[in-house]
Amino acid sequence: MNYNEKHTLRMIKNQKNNRAKVDPLRIFEFLFLVGVIVLFVILCIRILFFVYNSVKSYPDIELSELYKDGSPSVIYDADGNVVQNIYATYKDNLYAEYEDISENAIKAFIAYLDPNYFEDQEFDFMALSEKFYNGTTNADEAMVENYGTKRSITQRLLNNQMFYIKTDNSNTQVIKRNLKAILWAVQLKKENNKNNVLEVYLNTLNFGDHTIGISEAAERYFDKGPGELTIAESALLVVLSLDAEKYSPINAPQEAEEMQRIVLRSMLVEGMITEKEYQDALGEDVISKISENVYKTQVIAQDAGYGYNKALLSTLRKDLMNKLNFTQTEAYNAIYRGGLKIYSCQEIELQKLCENVANNDSYYPRDTKFYIRYSLRAVDSFGNVTEYSESDLAEYVKNTLRDGDGTSFSSKKEAKEIVKKFEKFIIKNKKTIEESYFSFTKEPQSSMVLIDQGSGKVKALVGGRDMLSGVAADDSTNTLEISDNNINRAMDYTRNPGTAFSILSSYLPALDACGHTVADVVDDCVDVVEDENVMFAGHVYGGMTNMRKGILDNNDVVAEGFFNEIDEKTSYEYLKNFGITTLVKTEKDADGNIITDLTDNLALGNLVNGVSNYELTSAYSAIANRGVYNSPILYSKVTDSLGRGFIIKNSTKKTILKEENAWLMTDILRDSLKRGSSKAAALDMDGMHAAGQKGATYNKTDNWFVGYTPYFTLGVWMGNDNGTEIADSQYTEKMWAKVMKDVVTNEGKRRGSFKKPSNITTRMVCSKSGKRGCSGVCDSPDINSDIYMEYFIKGTEPESFCNSHIRYAIDKETGLPATDKTKEENIVYEVFMIKDKSKARDKVDKTLDAEYLVQSIK
Repeated sequence: MNYNEKHTLRMIKNQKNNRAKVDPLRIFEFLFLVGVIVLFVILCIRILFFVYNSVKSYPDIELSELYKDGSPSVIYDADGNVVQNIYATYKDNLYAEYEDISENAIKAFIAYLDPNYFEDQEFDFMALSEKFYNGTTNADEAMVENYGTKRSITQRLLNNQMFYIKTDNSNTQVIKRNLKAILWAVQLKKENNKNNVLEVYLNTLNFGDHTIGISEAAERYFDKGPGELTIAESALLVVLSLDAEKYSPINAPQEAEEMQRIVLRSMLVEGMITEKEYQDALGEDVISKISENVYKTQVIAQDAGYGYNKALLSTLRKDLMNKLNFTQTEAYNAIYRGGLKIYSCQEIELQKLCENVANNDSYYPRDTKFYIRYSLRAVDSFGNVTEYSESDLAEYVKNTLRDGDGTSFSSKKEAKEIVKKFEKFIIKNKKTIEESYFSFTKEPQSSMVLIDQGSGKVKALVGGRDMLSGVAADDSTNTLEISDNNINRAMDYTRNPGTAFSILSSYLPALDACGHTVADVVDDCVDVVEDENVMFAGHVYGGMTNMRKGILDNNDVVAEGFFNEIDEKTSYEYLKNFGITTLVKTEKDADGNIITDLTDNLALGNLVNGVSNYELTSAYSAIANRGVYNSPILYSKVTDSLGRGFIIKNSTKKTILKEENAWLMTDILRDSLKRGSSKAAALDMDGMHAAGQKGATYNKTDNWFVGYTPYFTLGVWMGNDNGTEIADSQYTEKMWAKVMKDVVTNEGKRRGSFKKPSNITTRMVCSKSGKRGCSGVCDSPDINSDIYMEYFIKGTEPESFCNSHIRYAIDKETGLPATDKTKEENIVYEVFMIKDKSKARDKVDKTLDAEYLVQSIK
């Protein structure tokens, strides 16, 4: 080829042109890809270093370390003094070896919690990534029929026993804990048989209160060993290990049964049981037989008693589970083995003042009785077992001793003597007593709650009267007396509040939401209610009655009359704002019937589930606090053993009433202590304002008094646990007055008044119309009416004069209205009343003001 100079120059020029056509975008893409790769490598290196640094210092773990007791926690009072050390120990627990645990129980826990447990995979990478993304998750949030859970049983065991103190819940620390759990889970898997890991897990689970481990759970709930558990019983134990309070077979049987069905369904889906076994388990009623067994094992470990600390720990457990996503076992271990420092709001001196009155027999009816709960297990020579209860004891007393009813006794000594005779009778019939339990309840019972309304702090709480504090063995009868200290009547009990509820459900919503004034009237007559039911039997209908008088007289009909002026849904919303959580909007009972509190029963506190003293007292504290509701708190903070913040508990503040309406109600409730139905609660302290209202149920089963000073709100309840009638002789009012007087004196608060808002004004009004009174007419001595001074919010005071009273000229000879023909000397002037709504003649004569109505003129 001839490459002359010209050709060569042309080739060089073409090469330069080709180089000039290189695409810069492709260069950028190349450099970007290199950069991404470099960043990815750096990120991987950082992750590896993070993982390495997170796990490099972790020591190896032994399975036995997961069965250690831990450190006691300490409860302090409001002044920082130690109140109580609380702890739990595994030493006395009933431990079950793997081979001694029912196969049904093993299948139930595996099917619901970790179906892949016996497979090689130790953890779910998808679940792990989800945890990393979300930070923390509630291990038991999958309370739905698609029963999948997010942690393996091994990881659950580690979290329950090793990671229950979580002072730092940042994403970094959560990831580190999860990495540590994975590392240890892998190690446990390598060094231990899976059966052994599952054994420790089932022996360390909390099944409610102090029921630790499957052996204690089987004994407590079913009175049998862990190897005897049926499929249905095993499924219920899975439910109880999740949340024994939320799914309580005694207090929430429907919820417990529903969750039990879900667990059984998971067993069926996973092939753990057959269709026939599934159907048989559904048909086995394990819910109803639990209550008789539960009470036998009430005293199991160190507890905080039946009063303040019991309520505190119950609340703390709920907070750990609901707010910090602890499992039930994690929460229990944190409280009883975590070495926590728990700072309560309790003031010991105030607590003692409340307890002294609660345990003083002079504040109760004289016919105090001791009611016994009894359980005896006997076996004959053939091995046949017979169970006896308090009903059998009562039958023995009636038929053999013929002395008393066998259910109530005048003293514990008398009851114990009867028990001895009964057990000797059992032995005489050639039976050997294997075990025997009994406990006493002193009736009537009471509870108290004392709240600082300005902060929401609960200063004192009494959960019962004359409660036992431990156990005592009687060698002569081989009988164990057990404590009832797991009952807290201030917080755990819900009873109908009666007319004390009317203030919250009827009168305050009428004032605050519907524009009523305290001078407004309703007709205290039969027509207020659709039927003259038992609640109003024997009631004397007074006719036109204003709100103030209705409250002072504790008048049920007037309360319902004002309730009829508001929407029941409005009342329901107000009650929710007052912190009442036990109301039933709409649900079905066990028989499929619709039950609801959205009826006129709200007006008189006749509720489906009742209300606790704790919530009723905190609701009244909002009135005392000028319409601002501070949610009640029992503790202010919790730290770990090193003092690092664990939980900070603050009261939630919410304005639920106009300040003026709160003051108006307070003024009426002050009046109630001066001249109303609550006079027995008067403090008799010059310069110290007090207000309150008594409450009683229509069937006379519950007595209440809830009241307040400018500093504290106190609620007192009295009643029989068995729901029988109790005499109303001002017991609660007298207890309230004694405690409150002692409390304010102890605190150095001998004087105090409720501050009146600046926009409160007064008017002289007619008591029968609520309008401005007409002198000489409304206050005529012949018509049972008067003119009095009433308080109003400016702008709501009445301007028009009474139109309910009228002066008539009467012919005294005929008793008829005078005419032109009536002689002047026969004319007399009388005052009569006109009602806005005409009443049928058969209804008019049922009110006290009937004789003053125009219709009464013959």
